[in-house]
Amino acid sequence: MSTPDKELIEKISNGESENLNILIRNHYDYVFKFLLKSTNNVNLSYDLTQDAFLKMIRMLHNYDSQKGDFRNWLLKIAINVKNDYFRSKNYQLESKQVDIYETEILSDDTPTKAILKKEKQKKIATALDELPNTQKEALILMYYNNLKIREISELTGTNENTIKSRLFNGIKSLRKILGGNREQEK
Repeated sequence: MSTPDKELIEKISNGESENLNILIRNHYDYVFKFLLKSTNNVNLSYDLTQDAFLKMIRMLHNYDSQKGDFRNWLLKIAINVKNDYFRSKNYQLESKQVDIYETEILSDDTPTKAILKKEKQKKIATALDELPNTQKEALILMYYNNLKIREISELTGTNENTIKSRLFNGIKSLRKILGGNREQEK
């Protein structure tokens, strides 16, 4: 756990609740971006992010820095909140919407580059949605959240070899969906 996180958690444990806002601010974007990549729905991601932080607040006393990094512990909460939502009756009753990922267009992008970037992201988002949830989650954690296989394994409670298999098969499926393969690239 980073020193600032450790200090903040200790202060919160000692009753200095104003540090809770700082802790949340430090990790909000990280959790939101993960959930956005996982759900492909901006509004739902905001709701799930809020739920994840509420759960974090309720469970903060259970966090043990000896068992791992705070950020990974928080991401595990976000994964559980997301999975709980998708198992819920609310999700079963709602029609599934496909939103394009919200992205910031860099100021040095030309309008053409920005449109092409948006289209590429839309294709990737659509392709990710076609994958089984286990492969999608592994790919997002690896490539969007920059986690190592060991960290993904710990977060999901899944064997490292299974994570490797999900990544391999997910990439293979994405290539097929997106129309590219290694032979064409050479």
